[in-house]
Amino acid sequence: MNYSIRELSQIWQVPHRSGEQDAKLVVNHICYDTRMVLRARDSLFIALSGKRADGHDYLQEAYDIGIRVFLIDDSSRVTTMEDWAEEVVIFLVKETLAALQKLAQHQRARHGLTVVGITGSNGKTIVKEWLGSLLTSKYQVCKSPQSFNSQLGVALSVLQISEADDIGLLEAGISQPGEMAKLQQMIQPQLGILTNIGDAHDAGFESRRQKLQEKLMLFGPETKVIYCRDHEIIHQEISIGLRPNVSWSLIDQEADYRFSVRGKDLNLSLKDQSYRFELSAGDQMTLENACHAIVTAIELGLEPADLQDSTRLLRPLRWRTSIHQGPRGNVLINDSYNHDITGLEQALSVLKAHGSHRNKVAIIAAPSQSHDAKHDVLIELLESAALDELIIVSPDPDLINRLSASSVRFVALSDIEPTRKYILQAAWSHTAILFKGPRALGLERLATALENQSHRTRLHIDLAAVTHNLRLITHNLPASTKILCMVKAASYGTGDELVRHLATLGVDMLGVAFIDEAVNIRQAGIDLPILVMHSDVTQLALAMKYQLELQINGISQLQDCCDHPLADGLRIQININTGMNRLGLNPNQIDEALEIISKSRCELKGVMSHLATADSDAHETQTLEQLALFSELKDHFAERQQEQIDYHVLNSHGTLKYPRHAHDMVRIGIAMYGVGIPETHEWRAAHELRAQVVDIRSVPAGQGIGYGHSYVASQNIKVATISCGYADGLPRILSGRAFSFVHPSGKLPLIGKICMDFCMVDATAIPELSLGDEVVIFGPSNPLSDLCLKAETIPYEILAQIPQRVQRIYHYDSK
Repeated sequence: MNYSIRELSQIWQVPHRSGEQDAKLVVNHICYDTRMVLRARDSLFIALSGKRADGHDYLQEAYDIGIRVFLIDDSSRVTTMEDWAEEVVIFLVKETLAALQKLAQHQRARHGLTVVGITGSNGKTIVKEWLGSLLTSKYQVCKSPQSFNSQLGVALSVLQISEADDIGLLEAGISQPGEMAKLQQMIQPQLGILTNIGDAHDAGFESRRQKLQEKLMLFGPETKVIYCRDHEIIHQEISIGLRPNVSWSLIDQEADYRFSVRGKDLNLSLKDQSYRFELSAGDQMTLENACHAIVTAIELGLEPADLQDSTRLLRPLRWRTSIHQGPRGNVLINDSYNHDITGLEQALSVLKAHGSHRNKVAIIAAPSQSHDAKHDVLIELLESAALDELIIVSPDPDLINRLSASSVRFVALSDIEPTRKYILQAAWSHTAILFKGPRALGLERLATALENQSHRTRLHIDLAAVTHNLRLITHNLPASTKILCMVKAASYGTGDELVRHLATLGVDMLGVAFIDEAVNIRQAGIDLPILVMHSDVTQLALAMKYQLELQINGISQLQDCCDHPLADGLRIQININTGMNRLGLNPNQIDEALEIISKSRCELKGVMSHLATADSDAHETQTLEQLALFSELKDHFAERQQEQIDYHVLNSHGTLKYPRHAHDMVRIGIAMYGVGIPETHEWRAAHELRAQVVDIRSVPAGQGIGYGHSYVASQNIKVATISCGYADGLPRILSGRAFSFVHPSGKLPLIGKICMDFCMVDATAIPELSLGDEVVIFGPSNPLSDLCLKAETIPYEILAQIPQRVQRIYHYDSK
């Protein structure tokens, strides 16, 4: 996008307040989060107001980082910006999101490219990426970044369309009726894909059919819709309408495109010709997604024969940007998800976030955009990223010459092999290192070579799922309610990078068990308030140095802290025992506590309690009694305490069941991860523990397997050894308890006793199982709750006991 101030004023039909810089300012980028800005000088900051955050609160921060064009809808803020009047342009509109969408409509009308609109319950992003890969041999393609398919995401996607683009691939997602109309106005697709209809967001609609009808509103009367005829409800709805359509099928001979499947091969019969497409997997979703991509590519002018060599390169997009722990305090950011300027800009934003207290190194291949201005845009982006070092993999002498004339410090390497040698010899420490390039180049394999461990059991953490779950949890809370996220025990075994993600989400406070956990968070550069739940007077110096709040669990601890000479300004929170009977002051000690505090230099910041039975419907009476008592004690405190403090009692289960008792703050722990709570389709599991197949062998009937031969084969079987044992957190008690791991081709039942480093499974039913294949021990496809049921334990214990030798890998989006 490229808009002058005059053009923006005409599009929005509002005057603008501006100083002398008006004529010089041009807007090329939209910013709605100041933490992710790379190029401030030509960005417009849009102040979006949500339930839990208001972009108007960050106007000063946006100004401080160099942004000079602002879109706001709160007239009261204009006066606070008057000091900037000679430097900035301010657009005051009725609603900022609506104004952004209007700008997106203008951008869509401005360019005459062919747009493919993609909607459905699942598979939108994979179809978009696979289709984009197939089309790049013939067209310049613009795609929605990641899974940008919301009211905001679609607008941002449309605004990245340029004159150089031939085809736009844009996703559209809705969660309730009435949302699609605005998305349709921005996308206006000539060609549409409806992937499928499933249970995602069912709760927002009266019926599955209503949800389907709402999704079909993306497609206008002239839009040709591509769909799978095998989904009966979809076929019925599309047949009712008058819009043109193209159907494909794996079973119906009446479809326009007829496919058949043999293993991982997809065969297409079309106009008396047959074509074979080799795929990376043969599961149902892979087949459906591939069929959508192939049919659409053909409809857009590609020859089926030309696609046959391309489909084997299509790989599942399990995760996009992933973050790995490396040696010497390094963080490795691996992003081979896409390979264009937009993707690079997003990856550099992630590097900025994780490099705030580290050096920043980027190892990239020159993006694949081919229009004339690509070098200028790329160099401007790299200069804005403020890298400590750039390793660029490019044989393009023109690009290298331009980089030489820039301020970017770089090393140019021609191909993957010299790049591999360079990074393996580098002595980086306490550095955030970005690997960004096409999958075919293999930069992600270099990232793997730098990881901390070669252990083949890995815990994948989906940060997008954490974000999603937090939004679900807080949906029914008042907007003023603060969110304290419990991150004790390394965030329930999740690892320290989760804390950095929570900071970017704007949570209000963190909670830890012990002071050394809080010190580690501070030393990582996180400045959120932190509550330490267990401490003593010997740790006051650390508490004061790192500005921590201490939970007070008894009168003697309170007296020791208040009497200490270092306690001037010490922040404390009082824990009241309302029925847990574990820690905390008893109610009859409140007046004594307030008297001690009044004579001290400590600052009382909060009063809290812990629910004992919020997770049990059978003990609801006890929970309600605790909540009633806490409310009484809150009133008692308020009568005697003049300063504003936070009252909080609800944990994860309490927040879900008793939101009206939220008071000033809630404490969220296990629910962030989508486990340990009532299971519905709305929650997303954030953890996936995976291990590799390290051995496959045939075992004849009558032979025992593993220690003690507790399992004896009753027939000839195939046994696979998996790289996960009880030293990796797999409970030994699961031995012999009919628990299975999951492979894309089926289930693998555990057999024999679980060893320290390995376990064995019956792989007889999966003949295609190969060495190096990954299996899911628990995750979205193999619920942790099932493992806990078999192991007679709870998710907290399983997650907290996964040791550090298991590599943690963080992902920003798993859709």
